[in-house]
Amino acid sequence: MKNILRSFYNELEIRVFSSLSVLFLIFFSLSGCKEKSREKEIEPLEVIKEPLKIPVDSAFVFISPEFEKLLIKYKIDPDKNLNGKIRYEHIKNIDSLDIAFYGISKSLKGIEYFTDLKYLKVRGYYSTASINPNIYYYAFPIGVVDNFVPSIDTLDVSNNLKLEYLDCSGTSDGGGYASTIGNLTLGLNVNLKIIISNSSMIKSLDLSELSALENLEISSCYNLTSLSLCKNSVLVKLKSWQLKTISVPSLKAVNPGWETGAATLVQCK
Repeated sequence: MKNILRSFYNELEIRVFSSLSVLFLIFFSLSGCKEKSREKEIEPLEVIKEPLKIPVDSAFVFISPEFEKLLIKYKIDPDKNLNGKIRYEHIKNIDSLDIAFYGISKSLKGIEYFTDLKYLKVRGYYSTASINPNIYYYAFPIGVVDNFVPSIDTLDVSNNLKLEYLDCSGTSDGGGYASTIGNLTLGLNVNLKIIISNSSMIKSLDLSELSALENLEISSCYNLTSLSLCKNSVLVKLKSWQLKTISVPSLKAVNPGWETGAATLVQCK
């Protein structure tokens, strides 16, 4: 009798242990699924740029010191004291700017408040007193110079919604190309018809909101290897010899006047 009871209890313990093991595995699996689903739910938030808040005429807007010097020189800023600010009323009706910077690490902070700007030309030149020996982003015959520092790191015209013409090309003195800008940020620039950014070190260019773009010149931009023109159906002139891939709305409607070198044209998806 004792043997029978002992056998019974042993069998019962085995069954209980097996049941608990199964329950533990189910619980662990469900927990893992929840963790995975939670991981899927947690995605990086898209950074949405807030629209520019237009100040009242008498309000001050902040600008970079080097930009302010130019505005004083051009007699746009009546206050000849360098204080890093200018009244909005003095710049809101300016529709044209021709800017030249000498040296590196300059800034056009404040240009976003030139809300009536239609024409913008920016040039960066290396000062003869520059201690940086790398005066070219692309040197002959070496090629791209990785540690080149441009005059302006990022030119952001995404708030200049009336802009029609933009020239931010680099410069050359025969030994190579010196890039004026490192990056170009565009936005809802639906009036922008002409972009000239030759000899620039830009690596990407988003033209998706530029529905009126007619003329694009990006020659000698050796860091830029691919370009999408899927939203630029009215583009008449394109000049670029270094691009490897160009996405176009229709392969049958490519403008024969485009200068694209050996680039491969692909149909937009």
